[in-house]
Amino acid sequence: MKESDFFVSKTNLESHISYVNRDFCQMSGYQESELLGQTYDLVRHELVPHSIYNLMWEPLNAEEEFFGYIVNRNKNDSYYWAFLNVTPCYENNQLIGYFSVQREPSQQAL
Repeated sequence: MKESDFFVSKTNLESHISYVNRDFCQMSGYQESELLGQTYDLVRHELVPHSIYNLMWEPLNAEEEFFGYIVNRNKNDSYYWAFLNVTPCYENNQLIGYFSVQREPSQQAL
């Protein structure tokens, strides 16, 4: 992966994945067909405390965006760090889900 690659996904309000780009598939190790319809639990690393996700959901529940670092699990059960930006997604002024853009953090950030 190049530092400039962005891992993009979209989920509905129940966290079911409805879109992933090629870079997301490459980083996670999953094919698009394996990801679509699944919840984000598929890539959620089990060692990340629920309190971290609570911090992420605070701004999202207020329909604001979230920025932060997160560790995710890939298909072969290893992990990868990502700098994450999650933005509420609207259609006809109704919240319909979330748009997520991740990238590899710099070594300095880790």
